[in-house]
Amino acid sequence: MAKNILEQDYMRYPKASDMPAFQKYFRKVQSTSFFPLQFIYKVIFRLLKEIRHIEISRTTQIGEGLYIGHAYNITINPNAILGKNINIHRGVLIGQSNRGGDKELLSSVMKFGLV
Repeated sequence: MAKNILEQDYMRYPKASDMPAFQKYFRKVQSTSFFPLQFIYKVIFRLLKEIRHIEISRTTQIGEGLYIGHAYNITINPNAILGKNINIHRGVLIGQSNRGGDKELLSSVMKFGLV
């Protein structure tokens, strides 16, 4: 299933090489259960997060078909739940509402940032 999510992400880009490396390792960290490989993916993921100034936890729930237009200065709360086919662009901040106890799901097919 997790491999299917990465494949769905690849389909959103004109060429597979257009997908940011950050996004590829975000999905690999989430899908790998073999500890040595997961450790390597975590290190690469953390390095790419620092280089791109991206704050997305590896536990953040983002549906398949994620498209990151410009992978710089993006912040997503670890408790956010995003649906399928989400477009995220540079400078996006998705926080958390502390009103009420329910988590909010950001619907599928949404665009965030300057498009």
